[in-house]
Amino acid sequence: MSTPSIYTDGTISVEAGSAAFTGSGTAWSTQLKRGTEINIGGLTATVAEIAGDAAGTFVAPWPGETAADADYVAKTWTDGAEIAEAIRLLIERLIGKGLGVVAPGNPVAADYRDNDLVYSRKTGLLAIKDLGVMKALTAPGNYGAYGLAADRDDHDEDDQYFTYFATDETGFYVLLTPADDPDPAVWSDLVSIAGASAEDVLAELGVHNITISEADPSGGVNNDLWFKV
Repeated sequence: MSTPSIYTDGTISVEAGSAAFTGSGTAWSTQLKRGTEINIGGLTATVAEIAGDAAGTFVAPWPGETAADADYVAKTWTDGAEIAEAIRLLIERLIGKGLGVVAPGNPVAADYRDNDLVYSRKTGLLAIKDLGVMKALTAPGNYGAYGLAADRDDHDEDDQYFTYFATDETGFYVLLTPADDPDPAVWSDLVSIAGASAEDVLAELGVHNITISEADPSGGVNNDLWFKV
């Protein structure tokens, strides 16, 4: 459930048996809307229309007594469409600025923008796109096999998104072709997890240290990452 926005600036005047209401010191045209609930002295009415900063009508006549320059509480609930639009705009602003994305398979550089952080649910890999190249910040939690890069092709017919760790290249390849159509097999470019590459990425992010501990975060300097396990 969404949280309502609360507006109480100024005062309100209502008349018994009338749907019209007026305000003083109010900015209702930008703060209230159809569906807003206004409570005055314990009685609540629903707004049908806002006619300006200081005028509006209820959906039904005011059920209480006439009141002039009274205190009030207006609650406006955000509907699902407005929330979805706000999230969409937020994502647009964050894309390419360190946005965390969950990928269905292994992250492929062409699908993201520089500085995107991408987590692969399939492999458990966290990577960042840095200067056009996808670099891993962690090792996958469930790679399919490991060995020399030259032996990678032995897995050409494995499932799509099968992850192969090349021990001589200190990185991962991901099988991009589906198992039911493996010919020719297409593998991703190497996703490096070499220490130097990871350090370069972290340096670009301003991260000095990464700590994994059972204790609460303490000490360190700005931009340190601390994972409590």
